[in-house]
Amino acid sequence: MSNRVLFVDDEQHVLASYRRTLRKGWDVVTALGGETALEIFESKGPFAVVVSDMRMPGMNGVQLLTKIKEKDPDTVRMMLTGYADFSTAMEAVNEGNIFRFLTKPCPPELLTQALGEAVRQYELIKSEQELLNKTLRGSIQVLIEILSMVDQQSFSQASKLRDYVRRLAKEKAIAAGWELEIAALLSQVGQVTIPGAVIQKARQQEKLSDVEKNMLARIPKTGHDLVEKIPRLEKIAKIILYQNKHFNGEGYPDEDIKGIDLPAGSRIIKILNDLITLEEQGKLRKDALAEMSTRIGWYDPNLLQIVVNKLVGVSEEKEAVKQETGGVNLDQLESGYVLMENIETDNGQVLMMVGQKITESHILRIKNWSKLYKIKEPIKVLKNVL
Repeated sequence: MSNRVLFVDDEQHVLASYRRTLRKGWDVVTALGGETALEIFESKGPFAVVVSDMRMPGMNGVQLLTKIKEKDPDTVRMMLTGYADFSTAMEAVNEGNIFRFLTKPCPPELLTQALGEAVRQYELIKSEQELLNKTLRGSIQVLIEILSMVDQQSFSQASKLRDYVRRLAKEKAIAAGWELEIAALLSQVGQVTIPGAVIQKARQQEKLSDVEKNMLARIPKTGHDLVEKIPRLEKIAKIILYQNKHFNGEGYPDEDIKGIDLPAGSRIIKILNDLITLEEQGKLRKDALAEMSTRIGWYDPNLLQIVVNKLVGVSEEKEAVKQETGGVNLDQLESGYVLMENIETDNGQVLMMVGQKITESHILRIKNWSKLYKIKEPIKVLKNVL
């Protein structure tokens, strides 16, 4: 609720006066002292506004508001004090980043006006965050769906990479937040700029020209440049940029950065991407990791050992949740289903690859194709994927 206000003072009668004055139109909560205020803030929050006295036993107002800022930067902080000397005001502004500095006694109308402005500031912060988050999620989804349509094999690899990241995070083997998962999914997005014939030559391990080699080497930089344009994805873009860089500093990009100075996410993705590539060549996971262990200088040795410990011996078919598998016709496809086999036309054109999670955009694309070509049915899918 945007009208929730926490008042903090060391005098009970002052707090009681706030409750009486503001009982209409405000959800007022009071706390006797800074320590109590922090307990209430954590147990009964969130609060739109915190209004604190300055001089209180134990924790003063600046110390309290500084801690409030650390716990929730969105909460608007105000100071209402009888000690309005210049140094106190400067300390409150510089350390507590307060929104308003009011002095006692404060006329009710002035206090009400200040609270109204503080709440409007809080609502503005929250609305901008909501807009940004929706824009961010939407932008990421668009990029992922474009990749899944333009280059299904790259999308399939990115999906496997994301799944490995999730598995390691679930095992608490790596600290994988949302940024690393998104970096995994967007790690191959630079491939959309490469001609399909060049991608195919590389996958079939055919001889490449110097121009083609350079083009492929720059895929991480291209992906970085695309992702960096999206607000709040700067760290993800950096992970993508260094995903092919060897731990010893060799590889692209040609920069003097190596070892633990490389982003941790890049070091993890380098290991998992190479593992997936070897598995797709037909190697068992334990054999693939054994081969990777002989590549001196390529990988962070500590992270490689973590991957070996956590992934060797783990069945790829083992799932935390059992889902229903079945065949469906084209008009029965639903967003959220995962393909258990390719979706193909009757002449062998692959529209989606096994393992992909179906979205509304995919369904629209497949139905558009079905207007021109016959789609093989039924389509084997995994339903109710969480």
